[in-house]
Amino acid sequence: ERAMVRYFTKKFFENAKYIIVPTSRMEEKLKEYKVSANTVVVPTGIPLYEFSDVSKEEEKKNSFLYEKYPEIKGKKVLLYVGRVGNEKNIAFLLKSVQKLKQKFDNFVLLIVGDGPARKEFKDMAITLGIKENVVFTGYMDRKIIKKVYAFADIFTFASKTETQGLVTIEAMICKTPVVAIGEMGTKDVMQGDNGGFMVKDDLDEFTEKVYLLLTDEKLYQKKSKEAYDYSMNWTTDKQILKILEVYNKCLEK
Repeated sequence: ERAMVRYFTKKFFENAKYIIVPTSRMEEKLKEYKVSANTVVVPTGIPLYEFSDVSKEEEKKNSFLYEKYPEIKGKKVLLYVGRVGNEKNIAFLLKSVQKLKQKFDNFVLLIVGDGPARKEFKDMAITLGIKENVVFTGYMDRKIIKKVYAFADIFTFASKTETQGLVTIEAMICKTPVVAIGEMGTKDVMQGDNGGFMVKDDLDEFTEKVYLLLTDEKLYQKKSKEAYDYSMNWTTDKQILKILEVYNKCLEK
């Protein structure tokens, strides 16, 4: 079956001059399949207009979340957005919350999204003694999620299975710095400590960076601005220009 996939992939692309792929992983895969066309990595862009009308200040003052979760008022907010499944490494985030709680207690982790492991992680939060520091909101409509990105202080992301890792950029567009494990798509997107901290798969290092952002106001402001500036490289407009460049090269040839 795998041999057939390789054969047809190679056959399908044999007359192509260029192949546009969303990630460097995909580029490597095509080379593995012995596809000879030139590949160009152009990530899926984020439409800026989807995030244009949110303000951190406004959300901190009047978030719709306060009504449903009054206990989060006045607390620092860590945020995870995505499927609530084991492959997203949410267990790591919960252990980090437990570690962080030892030296900083005025915070909550909002887990936005739903999935098959929700009950398992709720139970785990109780076992770790962090029940009052974790709020599971369940599924939220995309139109509302941008307000939550802006409301959050830090976007925390531990998934090691992302193909593109664009949720980190969505958080950054809302001026929310990111602490994430630098693997797979997240590594491709963050490319280092851009707009936050990209760390190894290490609980101590991850928790330390979150703690730093929560307690060093000057660093936080710097990273918040850096996050927004860096996210501008990932907008749909920027990616369209890259695609036009590829088309122009094709026409020249």
